[in-house]
Amino acid sequence: MACSGNWVCFDCRITKRRPTWRQVTHANPETIGMQADEKCQQCSKLMYFLGPTIKIPPKSKVKEWKLLYFEVMALRLDLDRYSRIHKVKMKHAIERSVEELQNRGVNKERARLIKQYEKQLQKYT
Repeated sequence: MACSGNWVCFDCRITKRRPTWRQVTHANPETIGMQADEKCQQCSKLMYFLGPTIKIPPKSKVKEWKLLYFEVMALRLDLDRYSRIHKVKMKHAIERSVEELQNRGVNKERARLIKQYEKQLQKYT
């Protein structure tokens, strides 16, 4: 289902609304606070995507804009931290699986599984 998402420039306190998917920030919270192709019409800096549901303060409310900026950046840091922790956990789980398969001895199917796991490990290193 389509709706409009908010793109903001925190420096100029300008908002653009562009078509997006209604559940984008629910399904992909990492998109909140991302910068992409949208540029501010005043300063030409890249704008931040906030999704369709985050309330944007009026341009005149400077303190609310600063608060929104810090909340979005804090969310970005939390998501980055979670992503790094998740990658480490996945890497260790795959390494344990490989070690377990190697300890079972030689087997054609096990060798195939070990190769698959080692290929997956490349994503997390």
